[in-house]
Amino acid sequence: MDKALSNNECSIERVVNMKFVAIDEINHFEYHDAVIKKMEIIEDKMTWIVSQLNATIQNSQNSFTEDMCINECEIVFDHYKIEEIIFSAYKTFDSNQNLIESVDARTANSEDYIGIIEDTMKKSCHIVGMIEMPETSDDRKKACFGIDGDRDYFDMTFSFTKFTARWNEYNGKAWYEDKIWKEKA
Repeated sequence: MDKALSNNECSIERVVNMKFVAIDEINHFEYHDAVIKKMEIIEDKMTWIVSQLNATIQNSQNSFTEDMCINECEIVFDHYKIEEIIFSAYKTFDSNQNLIESVDARTANSEDYIGIIEDTMKKSCHIVGMIEMPETSDDRKKACFGIDGDRDYFDMTFSFTKFTARWNEYNGKAWYEDKIWKEKA
């Protein structure tokens, strides 16, 4: 099923000749606070347009001495398969610390995955973090992304055969490289 999912008017352009290309370096990026501006699913590829993603110093395309913020990046997961989506448990309290609502964690049904992503992309969509997981028994790569879709927080785990990130420019050093944040660490 071909689907373009967006939370703004960003368009995915098929630009092959981008200045920087990192292949299978999923763990050489820092995803915290990155914004997924658009997600597109065509055949067996899932493509994300992401801003505020950081290339770590381990990234083959980062020649700087600090982690660098990428202005806008296209990420492609080849032969992707969503393994599971788990919505986080939460509790809501009033100002007097009285429990208003308690919701248990729940695993989404696989037939709802695309709808969940569509709903998330209608709002602000931030990546909270990424965990690279052990490869599957058929040598597929696997990762779990924490996604904050404004109203809902969920972990999306999926497998894929190839990870490609492409971008044209950096937008300065990563926010956490600033002296004020390093002093607090």
